[in-house]
Amino acid sequence: MLIDSHCHLSFSELQCRLPAVLQNAKENDVTGMLCVSTDFDNTDVISEIVKNNKNQANIWMSAGIHPLSVNQDSILKTEQYLNHWKKNIVAVGETGLDLFKSENLTQQIESFKIHLNFSIKNNLPIILHTRSAETETYDSLKSSYATGVVHCFTGTKEFARKMLNLGWYISFSGIVTFKNSENLREVARYVPLNSMLIETDSPYLAPTPYRGKQNEPAYVKYVAQYIANIKNVTYELVASQTTHNFYKLFNTCNEEM
Repeated sequence: MLIDSHCHLSFSELQCRLPAVLQNAKENDVTGMLCVSTDFDNTDVISEIVKNNKNQANIWMSAGIHPLSVNQDSILKTEQYLNHWKKNIVAVGETGLDLFKSENLTQQIESFKIHLNFSIKNNLPIILHTRSAETETYDSLKSSYATGVVHCFTGTKEFARKMLNLGWYISFSGIVTFKNSENLREVARYVPLNSMLIETDSPYLAPTPYRGKQNEPAYVKYVAQYIANIKNVTYELVASQTTHNFYKLFNTCNEEM
């Protein structure tokens, strides 16, 4: 069994061919996927996807505002929005800090704190997006009781160490298979399997051998295979352990069902 711990089925690239995407996932032993929200409207679409495909796949949903979608208006509405969806979701996010494409750090931190407080209050894990903001992200989390997963990890080994010490999971995407990602592969060798998740972040970041093409949940198997190779363990071990980790973190239905 494999779980794609982070995908965007609601994005138009996948939504327009969703039946084929779900069938491909099934044929590649992907038994479930977490469809992650990035803004208010996006969550409505995800909810419909989950409701309309209950017989086709195990699809779970999150609710959150991506840091690049944060503005003063979104900050005012976020808590009400999260409360509206709290009975439907298994996680809060994606949320976090992104200074690669944005400089509105003050607003991002304010939004991030709302998500963190909600996650603690409702015992829901965080799906963390962080880019070019390791220090700022860690400073926001080091005194927090929130937990979750650093999704699509591209950071340093030192940042991974700090997040593991806080009890967080680290998730690897197709980026780990890219030729220029040796530093990330070193991090993947360092992170223990019992603290690791795998994901596609589809429709983006397709792994080798599909790099440059549209990504989809079925391709999470290539991430699992690559992790197995660089850690010198079996593919079956990576698949089973990351699946177990997913169910443990997100407190979803029993994995034996």
